[in-house]
Amino acid sequence: MKKPKKNSNRSISLFTYVFFLLFLGMIGYYVYFLYADSETFASNSHNPRLQDSSANVIRGSIESSNGKVLASTETAEDGTELRDYPYGRVFAHIIGYSTNGMGGLERTENDLLLTSHADVKDQVKNELKKEKSPGDTVVTTLDTDLQEAVYNAMQDKQGAFIAMDPDTGAILASVSKPDFNPNTISDDWSHIVSDDNDSSVLVNRAIQGKYAPGSTFKIVTALEYLREGGSLEDNFSCSGSIERDGYTAHCFNNKAHGNQSLLKAFGNSCNVAFSTIGLELDISKYRDTAQDLLLNTDVPDPFGTASNSSFALMPGTKDSTIMATAFGQGQTLVTPYNMMLIASAIANDGELMTPYVVEEIKNVDGVTVKKTSVKSYGRLMTPNEAETLTEMMRYVVTNGTGKAINLDNCDVYGKTGTAEFNDNGDSHSWFVGFSEKDGKKAAFACIVEGTSSNKDPKSMPVVHQFLNAYYK
Repeated sequence: MKKPKKNSNRSISLFTYVFFLLFLGMIGYYVYFLYADSETFASNSHNPRLQDSSANVIRGSIESSNGKVLASTETAEDGTELRDYPYGRVFAHIIGYSTNGMGGLERTENDLLLTSHADVKDQVKNELKKEKSPGDTVVTTLDTDLQEAVYNAMQDKQGAFIAMDPDTGAILASVSKPDFNPNTISDDWSHIVSDDNDSSVLVNRAIQGKYAPGSTFKIVTALEYLREGGSLEDNFSCSGSIERDGYTAHCFNNKAHGNQSLLKAFGNSCNVAFSTIGLELDISKYRDTAQDLLLNTDVPDPFGTASNSSFALMPGTKDSTIMATAFGQGQTLVTPYNMMLIASAIANDGELMTPYVVEEIKNVDGVTVKKTSVKSYGRLMTPNEAETLTEMMRYVVTNGTGKAINLDNCDVYGKTGTAEFNDNGDSHSWFVGFSEKDGKKAAFACIVEGTSSNKDPKSMPVVHQFLNAYYK
């Protein structure tokens, strides 16, 4: 009897290994799909299952936390369905649209809106009559009073505002400008996407806009300085400017702050002091702290489209770039959402709660079929670090650059920022912080673009109107 040839055995072994690797690959993709990509597939408008669902289910409504309808489906006598957005532009980006593709919650909650938990007997009757059953209602954490207050305060300026409850993670309001009218988006589509339109109205600046953080980034720099052994009593000397490698960093209007502690330098938003601090830091540890605060990493994303922020410093970076980065210029880019998450963690003793924008899902009879659970996302800093940053941010409002937002109806903690975006010195206006009164808190971030003129509205008036509505 002949023995099998070695080449034959090798071929069988190779085939077995290849088959095994393919099998592992399929299992790996299946696990990935279940835990990472299934929601994206489920909400995709090209998913044939959803197309079948839309043939049997009337798309459900979206409501605010205070019971107002934000999106609903109107059915004409001839059976034509029309999506209606009673608040129009006010909730445009966060609620989104469902024609010409999808955006906002209309996209992320598409599967739920096309699911019906109506009484089974009613669903059977509707099916026998060839009628559609009503889809479920998505109840959000958004408040119409807060949203309208911010939207109106932004006027016709470009920019963004976003706020959440630090104790729960509930998103309270989210505004992005310029905006669009979701009721007429089908008619306006060609103009919105035309090459001549450079306003990027479909971009949700609150979660997708990437900006230089300006002096709001001094929160991150200060935290790293404290982690490397610094204290609020450490002194710095400011003559109005500092020069390294042919680069000169200036304080606002070249103001010389003189000798000042870290607390006062933070309150005065002293670029010279923070340039000095930046040059003293261990850049590798600085990167680690930035990542702790969710830069250079994925952010928790209940919206499905949030952009990540980036911290560009590396060991060996030249001094001029380190200086600029330390006070919020340089190449670092952040989203308002990321800055709000940092403020939220500070307000909650260093712990970030998982952000969410959907409170619950109800059927047509108002019965809750699904509810979001409040949970921790993780600790961004220690309670002691959060306490120190809280003291610094309160000083900004009581004694520093944020005195205009020192209100009577609540305690405000924050950091102002002016972020230059071109060589002419034109800048965006930032305010990042949180508020508290009788245990009721809010964390927020606001940016108003192109506010280099004193006649233009800044970010603090927008925050002011939000706080007036929140603590009315």
